[in-house]
Parts: sequence; C-alpha cells; structure tokens
Amino acid sequence: MAKKIVENGTRFWLDPEGNKVPETYVDKVDKKRDALVERTIKKIENANLRLKQLKEKIEMEVDRFLDGIAEQYGEDWKGNALLRNFDQSKEVQIKYGQTIGFDERLQVARQLIDRCIEKWSEGSDMKIRMLVNQAFKVDKKGQLDAKLILSLRQIKIKDNEWKQAMELIADSVKIENRRKYFIFKRKDVNGEWQTISMNFSYL
Repeated sequence: MAKKIVENGTRFWLDPEGNKVPETYVDKVDKKRDALVERTIKKIENANLRLKQLKEKIEMEVDRFLDGIAEQYGEDWKGNALLRNFDQSKEVQIKYGQTIGFDERLQVARQLIDRCIEKWSEGSDMKIRMLVNQAFKVDKKGQLDAKLILSLRQIKIKDNEWKQAMELIADSVKIENRRKYFIFKRKDVNGEWQTISMNFSYL
C-alpha cells in the first residue's frame, strides 16, 4: 500500500517526492488504483517465490539423477542433457549458456592490431581494418560483441605482432556469467513437440 503517516490526528499519504497529502484529498480512483497495484504485485511476488522454489526442487532432482549416471562410470556430470520419458512423449532439456567478457589485456591487443594495420600496405589492409573496426564496435549499451572479437583469431596472418595480439585476446577472455536453462516439451495430438512455457532461466 501507499506509504502513510499520521500527524496530529491527521492521516497523510506520501507522494513520490515524499510530500504529505491529506487522505481526504486523495481521489477515490487513486485509492482504488493503489490497492489494485498492491494486490497484483503481491500475487506476482508470491507466484515468483513459488516458482523459484519449484525450480530449485527440479534442479536438485535433475542434478541428482545426472550425477548418479555419471558416477556409475567414475565421472562427474558436465554439460547439457536431454531427458525423455519411456514413451518419448515428454522431455526435459538442460542447457548451459554463458556470457563472455574481456579483461584489460584486450585493449593492449587492440593497440597491437592497430600497429599491424598501420605498417601493412594500404591495398592489403582495408578489408582487415573494416573487420577489426566492426569487431571492436560497441552496442548501445557500450558492450562489445565477444563473437566478433574472437572471430579475428580465425584470420591467419604471418606477423608476430598480429599473433601476439591474437594470443592476448585469448588470454583476456573471462566468463562473466554462466546460466542453466531448462526447456520442457511434450508432444501434442499430432505428435509435434510443443514447449511448455516456464521461464526458469531468469529466476
């Protein structure tokens, strides 16, 4: 509910700036809207909590099963998995995704790359210059595209500084975030796989 205080027997509602508005001056529609939003958010928060608890339970059960399978062969379970029921009509997919970033060595690599381009002949460096500029271009959030930067390592050039720059790019890679994804599916009456919407990945 809206923040309220009582002073000298008068009940006030606090607006976004913290100003005290006497309750008698708060419109009925505003009161109804406030109550509706509060009820709705409370229900969503409760549902979100139950969903988190469900995810934790499913994750624990799946991990226990996969660890048990791997343990039979003296290994630890790593990576993705696809589990299906006996009649192959339902499945649970477990996938891992990760966000790649770079440390300060990437900037040194960029300096080496620029030096390489400057010393190469004008005719042969333009295409590579365009690839480099595109790879180091940041998006609206100021983020680099890790795939484009790593793709530079596929360009094989016989130049010691270029090779050093590519090694620096590889060394500068760091995993910023690793997330487990669950995907649930079942076959419909036509035998087609249909995803059961349950966005666990952001919980």
